[in-house]
Amino acid sequence: MQPPTNAPKTSEDAIVQASTAAGPEATPTAPAAMELTVANHPSGDPALTVSHPTCSQLGTPGNGELSLLTLAQALNRSLLTNPDLVALRGRLDVNQAMVGVAQTYPWNPFVQTQFLPRGHPFVPNEPGLPASGAGQSNYYVWVMQRFELAHQRRFRTQGALAALDQVHWTIIQGELLNVSQTTRLYFAALYQKEINELARETAALNERLASIVERRFKANLAKAGDVTTAKVAARQSQYQAQLAETTYQAALLALHQQLNLPMTAPAELPERLGEVHWLPLHPEGEAVDEAMLAAELVEGRPDVLAAQSGVRVSDANFRLAHAAMVPDVQAGPIYDTSDAGVQFLGLRVQLNLPVFDTGAPLARQRRAEMNLQQLTLEQLKVRAALEAQAALNQYRRLRDLAAKVPPVRSGVMPPELKEIISQFEAGQADILAVLTTQNNLLQERRVYLDLLNQLAQSAAAVIQATGVPPDRVIHLAAGPCAIESDPEPNTLPQPKLLRNP
Repeated sequence: MQPPTNAPKTSEDAIVQASTAAGPEATPTAPAAMELTVANHPSGDPALTVSHPTCSQLGTPGNGELSLLTLAQALNRSLLTNPDLVALRGRLDVNQAMVGVAQTYPWNPFVQTQFLPRGHPFVPNEPGLPASGAGQSNYYVWVMQRFELAHQRRFRTQGALAALDQVHWTIIQGELLNVSQTTRLYFAALYQKEINELARETAALNERLASIVERRFKANLAKAGDVTTAKVAARQSQYQAQLAETTYQAALLALHQQLNLPMTAPAELPERLGEVHWLPLHPEGEAVDEAMLAAELVEGRPDVLAAQSGVRVSDANFRLAHAAMVPDVQAGPIYDTSDAGVQFLGLRVQLNLPVFDTGAPLARQRRAEMNLQQLTLEQLKVRAALEAQAALNQYRRLRDLAAKVPPVRSGVMPPELKEIISQFEAGQADILAVLTTQNNLLQERRVYLDLLNQLAQSAAAVIQATGVPPDRVIHLAAGPCAIESDPEPNTLPQPKLLRNP
């Protein structure tokens, strides 16, 4: 997603300007936008978001309390108002100021003068004794400037730009983790909502069965034991419904905390797990090497790119330490007068002699730090590839299993349950048969919801482990703020995180 042409200046523009001022050797690989996941934040900073005009209006703070909260709304709001992200984006100003400091050459010449008056009135010197007279002043003035001979400014600028680049990728990594966590919490709340509805439907049905059994008992059509069984089942289902409501409210509170919403703000989740279309990660029916796909995808993960920037920072620090082994030279003109009134004009040069402190120990330390950063990057790629491969494999298996399981409609009484209740009312089945059938059907629906919940959590894990946008994994077409995408993509697109300035 390209930033709009009339968008305010972002921090990436500062990188381009700084790189132009520093020369081609200091040009970093600055992240400009994450396709479909990075848009311009109102403050001018890049933000990982799903851009929908209606949802962005509903999800922004200051629009009052929310009544409907879709996944797209939750993603937009969490990216705008999450306290951790707001604090993380504040690091940009500091690092941009560091770039300005690094680009400033130390043009700070110093002036030194000395004036030695010899009294009054004037007495000429005696022959052969230059300092025997009085009244003749002796003074000197010199101006000196320190010059860096090993291009230290260039390496300082490269290090500052690489550090700014690293902060950008760290912010995008924080936004990616925020999107993944918001998706995980949203689907967890959606799952608890449907479990709560299932528990309330069960409680209402058991209450109805208990009243039917009691009427049949009064009409001498049922046994007293059936009445007791129905009452116990109704009481137990009421407790389960209360527990499910408490669990659902706890999941909503966790989502409120993630979105920085007031705990008292009402939020209703309009989607249902059964309405979500889970997109394939590779062409259907085609064998794909998931290890190779995972290794390719992790190259675009923000934390990997941040680690690469960290290597560039260490490399610039090493080059700066190596350049510091060359002593700086201080030079400038000097004007001097002697006791005899002779004036002198010349050049003064000064430098330190690296006898004991040659700078080599610091250079070795910086090289070791660079090697450590390179090793950390390599191991991070290995760990990221394993995480991505595991997430892709789990998502594929759960998606294939969900495709084989027939969907269970919520809010509709299954025909088997209707049939057994009709038989019970006609006296052809007892209460135990009704409760057994009901429990089996409820267990079937619960297993179906558990499967969808695990699939939703694995989708969030794929987003976090691979860095792909949410609309490449999830297709929601319900409501005005849906995350829409091609329901049948041919391949999993690579996350286009990096754009050259």
